[in-house]
Amino acid sequence: MSAGYTIYRPLDQVNVLLIQPPDPPQAIKPLQVPTDDPPLFSPPWELMCLQRYLLDRTRHLCRFVDGRLFSNLEEELAGHINSMPPPRILAIHATALSIGEVSAVTDIARRRFPHTRIILFGDYPTEFPELAATMPRIDYALAGDPEPILRNLLDYIDVPQRLRRVPGLVIPGVTQPSPYWLNNLSGLSIGQWNDIFWNAYRVGPVHPVCRAEVRLSRGHTRSPSDRALGGRSSPLRYRPLDRMASLVQKCSHMEVNEVHMSDPPGVWTEETLLRWCRALLDLRNVQPWSLRLYPVPRNDETILNLIETRCRRLELIFPTCDRNLMDKYELAFDTRALSRMLALLQEWRVRVHVNFWIGGPEESRGEADRILHMARRFKHCQISVHPFPFHFDSPLYNDIWQNDTMEIPRLEEWIQWSLDPWMVERPLSLWKNRDKPEILQKQLKRIRKSIQRDPGFYMARFMEEIRTRNWIEVIEDKAVHLLRRALPANRP
Repeated sequence: MSAGYTIYRPLDQVNVLLIQPPDPPQAIKPLQVPTDDPPLFSPPWELMCLQRYLLDRTRHLCRFVDGRLFSNLEEELAGHINSMPPPRILAIHATALSIGEVSAVTDIARRRFPHTRIILFGDYPTEFPELAATMPRIDYALAGDPEPILRNLLDYIDVPQRLRRVPGLVIPGVTQPSPYWLNNLSGLSIGQWNDIFWNAYRVGPVHPVCRAEVRLSRGHTRSPSDRALGGRSSPLRYRPLDRMASLVQKCSHMEVNEVHMSDPPGVWTEETLLRWCRALLDLRNVQPWSLRLYPVPRNDETILNLIETRCRRLELIFPTCDRNLMDKYELAFDTRALSRMLALLQEWRVRVHVNFWIGGPEESRGEADRILHMARRFKHCQISVHPFPFHFDSPLYNDIWQNDTMEIPRLEEWIQWSLDPWMVERPLSLWKNRDKPEILQKQLKRIRKSIQRDPGFYMARFMEEIRTRNWIEVIEDKAVHLLRRALPANRP
């Protein structure tokens, strides 16, 4: 062989453990009326897709663990890592608001397994690769679509000169490239449900349910309506709708009660909704599903398609109740047309959940009054009030940060806290009243009291419960219960 050339023999197989860290605590507990609808809690969609891609397209083994299910983070995490023999790699999903939890995971992994390589992927290294490169105990970070970057990293992990040329791979102290994006998502694998232990994701105090989270798109819509949502640098792309519809249909044979489409509401244009419904209709879908929309009226054909494809829950997002601010979000709010749309949905027993955001950076005084005034128009619906979403990588944050018109939280506060969580107070992910969250809590308490004191809310909800309840199922359940009580204890 000629001098200067070396033979590279890649590792036959690497064991990859994808880790979803625990969720950061909520800055303010949201208000929900009534309280019987459980929150969304499902297996992490992006990790499922990344796992399936590595299993389908590479020779490496991969599985994911969900830290949100751990009762003892250190011991259970160490047990999962121990179960995968070397050579192994830990890939941790990271967002800007969860870097404290990510730091805890990396600290445990580095102390217990000092020779195991640790990788970051997700929104944080994608939007802030220069900051991810300085995070302690990190060997690599993936900026952009993680599938092709991680595949190249695994193939050339012991060849430094090849790693430097991998697009989107951040090597601390060596490279800080721009994010790498695929032109489309048709070549990527889609997560599967076969290996999920669904009982771990069953939530609800009264009627426990299992919900599966699915996302058709990846990236930011660049739409003014989604200006408060993160991922502003990621281009918008869609997965093949026929394959996604087939995945939803497969849930009908499992214990999944509902498939929730977690795409940003701005994704659902009339054209996208119709294309998605056609894909479900072609498969004769029988699996109930749900989605999030802005309070923009839809035409009757779209609503009928939603009903025919088994859409059983619709979440309406109100980023603001100020008519002037609605223009910034380009929301054409039409009360009469929206009421007609809701009446059609209620006729076919589609549950409508109205979600108001409170504490936005552009809101003026009287926000609680505006929310109450708007909520009275939706007395028959489930109502919730959540703190306004806070994302460092949102177009809204970028606009306010550039204008410097108000004091807003800085990412440096989270980084400083993650480095020394014992001495530095944890920052709050709030736009307003971040130093005095009790002000926002008082507003939520006032909204709650006003709703509780209004008999119209309870009367409308009582009538809606009577109208939508399947009384045949209720009678059957009561009959089975009485029959079981009547049987002798020793009979099967």
